[in-house]
Amino acid sequence: MSPSTMFQKCVHRVLFTMFLYQFSIIMSPPSCFLYRVQAGSYTSTSEKMSAGSSTIHKVPLSDITVTSSCLPDGSAVTKCSVKGSDPRYSWSLDGRSISSHSRVTLPPPVSGTLRCDVINQINNLSRSINISCAVPLSDITVTSSCLPDGSAVTKCSVKGSDPRYSWSLDGRSVSSHSRVTLPPPVSGTLRCDVTNQINNLSRSINISCAVPVSDPVLDVRCLQNGSAEISCWVEKGTDPSIYLNVIAELEVYNVTSSERTVRVTVPPVSPPDSWNISCSSMNDISERSTNQTHDACPGESRSGLWSDWSRLLSPIAVFVLYTVLLVFIVNDLRKMKNEKNRSERRMRRTDQMEMEMEPTYYNDRD
Repeated sequence: MSPSTMFQKCVHRVLFTMFLYQFSIIMSPPSCFLYRVQAGSYTSTSEKMSAGSSTIHKVPLSDITVTSSCLPDGSAVTKCSVKGSDPRYSWSLDGRSISSHSRVTLPPPVSGTLRCDVINQINNLSRSINISCAVPLSDITVTSSCLPDGSAVTKCSVKGSDPRYSWSLDGRSVSSHSRVTLPPPVSGTLRCDVTNQINNLSRSINISCAVPVSDPVLDVRCLQNGSAEISCWVEKGTDPSIYLNVIAELEVYNVTSSERTVRVTVPPVSPPDSWNISCSSMNDISERSTNQTHDACPGESRSGLWSDWSRLLSPIAVFVLYTVLLVFIVNDLRKMKNEKNRSERRMRRTDQMEMEMEPTYYNDRD
């Protein structure tokens, strides 16, 4: 007898027995042996079912589907659907077990391979999907640190999916990376803007980094009266302090300034001597110095008075020079003219003397 025929006869027997049991014709329900259906075929293993049971046979699993949807907070709701009797579910994300229900909510961040395994007494099925949900941005922080050369390293950190960064300093765009190095001088309002496909955040900080001072520059300028103006300045540096020290033979001059330039006027030294000049500049992060030995400016007797006299005598000397030269020229011309006249008179006297000395001849016939 074929299994299908046996199954039909068993069903008929159960129905008939239930009818009799309902009218108390028999006191206990009979039993029947049903063949278990597995994977679409019948096996020789039989299952004994009572006539009062509501389940007559088991249905194998089929048509498994897995769906997912991302929520605004970055979590995901997933559902596993299947046809068949008594399904038992098992979820895993990247191999890690997460749930045993048909529907599960995954907390953020959600990313990886999601697998649903379903099993019953007959067979089992599974379905995998790749899932990824964007996480909204949160917890933005901006940090900065100043370097010894006056530059600054800044970093913008944020939680969330696929952040895109934009930096600005006092409204001027400077970078599009999460980490940026700002060249000196660094001062102003630094802002980091971060955005993704869900939301955007921003954070601003005030930043200021001290710039190290440069080497001080010394300059000595001699004045007309023999004194000297000594200057020292720095070209770079944040809030520099300058210390100028001039050591003469008997005098010491010290000048301090919080400006970028400092000056001191040293009176004339007689007799002239050399000066030892030192200038140092410093701020909170650096210090530089310059030393120089410079000859003292000439005194007034050698410089000032002679300069005044030279300015006064210069046009007079030129006038005298030209006058003397003109006198010499006039005298030379006069000499040349007198010499020429004497030469002409000398020639005329010579001619007259020659004429007087010439003999006179007479004709005898006269």
